[in-house]
Amino acid sequence: MSKVNADYLLIKAKNYEREGNFSSAEKLYSKILKSFPDNYRAKSKLEKIKSNLTENFNSELLSSYNKGNFQEVIEKSEKLTMQFPDKINFWNLLGCANIGLGAYDKAYDAFSTASKLSPNNFNILNNLAFSLQEQGKLDLAVELYEKVILLKPDYVEVYNAISRILKQQGKFIQAVDICKKAISINANFSSSYNMLGSIYIDQENINESINYLKKAIEIEPEYADANYNLGVAYQHKK
Repeated sequence: MSKVNADYLLIKAKNYEREGNFSSAEKLYSKILKSFPDNYRAKSKLEKIKSNLTENFNSELLSSYNKGNFQEVIEKSEKLTMQFPDKINFWNLLGCANIGLGAYDKAYDAFSTASKLSPNNFNILNNLAFSLQEQGKLDLAVELYEKVILLKPDYVEVYNAISRILKQQGKFIQAVDICKKAISINANFSSSYNMLGSIYIDQENINESINYLKKAIEIEPEYADANYNLGVAYQHKK
């Protein structure tokens, strides 16, 4: 391709953009870059188009995800991850949609790819840990949750996830310590009070359980789990 032809294609691509035909513009800019990889105008225009496209696709996927259309999100995300393999949002949404359908192994694969693209993204790591937790790989999940805490020490929801696993494993003392650590970070985090109440029910320390569950309900009166657990605690007290 000659320089004259490249300039002609640049003009043509810009005209496509004005008409809203971004797909045709993208193809022309890509064609120019094959012959002139350092063409700044073609490169910057192509990057802008791709950025706008991915933002639009991301908004559409989020809308579908929030409506519970998980299969639709999976089908679209799979195509988009092939088209834009370096965009972590598409991999993350693919993982989240698979979690919505209970396909935790597929979710793990998607989150793993996203994590490789952005190793210190604590949200991705948190999702990756959750997918392991739901597969029963509890020790591996805890390791990842702990990494999330190193990246974001005030992420109290992660402390709660760890305490839930420790409780499930019968490690009640460690679970209590983790919950209290979360409360020291955020004294109004009702989930940790509820978790403590649940742990103390299992340990048959009913008075302590009731105290913590009442605190959870004081913070969040409509907290269904805490209200249920409080009822269970009072049943144990009889």
